[in-house]
Amino acid sequence: MISGVYYANWTVYSGCEPIDLPYTKLTHLYYAFFNIDPVNGCVVHSDQYADLEKPIRDPLDPLNQVSGVIKQCRALKKLNPDLKLIMSVGGYAQGGNFNSLIDQGLCKLDKFVDSIVEKADSLGFDGVDVDYEFPDTLGRMRGFSDLLGKLRVKSDKLLITTAVPVSNEFLDRLIPEIYLSVDLWNVMCYDFVGEWSPTTGYHSNVYSRDRNNPNEYSTWNALTNYINKGIEPEKLVVGMPLYGRVFRGCHIPKIGVPFNNGQHNPGTIGEPICNYHQLPLGKEYKAMDVGGCFCYQAELQQLITYDTVEIVLMKVEIIRLLGLGGGFFWEASGDSKDHQLSLIHAFVSAIKR
Repeated sequence: MISGVYYANWTVYSGCEPIDLPYTKLTHLYYAFFNIDPVNGCVVHSDQYADLEKPIRDPLDPLNQVSGVIKQCRALKKLNPDLKLIMSVGGYAQGGNFNSLIDQGLCKLDKFVDSIVEKADSLGFDGVDVDYEFPDTLGRMRGFSDLLGKLRVKSDKLLITTAVPVSNEFLDRLIPEIYLSVDLWNVMCYDFVGEWSPTTGYHSNVYSRDRNNPNEYSTWNALTNYINKGIEPEKLVVGMPLYGRVFRGCHIPKIGVPFNNGQHNPGTIGEPICNYHQLPLGKEYKAMDVGGCFCYQAELQQLITYDTVEIVLMKVEIIRLLGLGGGFFWEASGDSKDHQLSLIHAFVSAIKR
């Protein structure tokens, strides 16, 4: 059963390192992100200093340091030989570069794929996570299929994963040719709502309020929709957030009410997300019938929706019920350092029972 975590390389500057994770219990560590060079289409480091040069702790020698986070990750593999290191390419900010790459056709795709395989081999990665957010036309979806197919042909030893959304628009464009190339589908079962939404909502709830409506966002609906598209359940991996979505200017502690994120009362969180380890702020409200939770600060008119240990355990149950491949978290720095509150620890402990 897969227990995966995304590690974001920029978080090394705030004191988060892969060595702090329960790496002996993890199966997959996703290293985010590598970028796409917009000129030549090759894969490049998003932060070469963090990746290859920054002095950080050596897992094999507490008195020593290694150069760069990737080297620390490779050392963790020596302590847990079953751990798969996956280089994650793209992310939301690279969507435009992916579009440009796809639009320029097969020649650019060949160069991109060659550079991925070369980079993965030279840095000691076991696989590649293609995080294209998102193919917004059928033509680009076909280009995405070509990319993944070329990657599969180029290297049959690399594990190929892809991070995919829960939107019906993406599912409607999904074509079966892609299925043959992908080993694991990391379904991002979060961000169902946010500052773009008209009303407050749970951003990663387990079930929808209307169990008979497959179009209402929920973790269950997202996964069953992918299964209904013909993807084998054991290839689906459930994405879980280590952050909450913030709604400001919310006058009552309730889901489904209007808010005003432009309202910045003194003391409110300025960003649209908040790390899980900072929560709850104010009074906590749980709705275990749908597997959702939020906290509310009346004096700030601020509502934040997020997962809890209990909700993560509910997701473990649906993984078992649907026969899924496992779960993953985005991203490591958001978790609590208290093992009793840690969502990662709760998941890896429960999934192995």
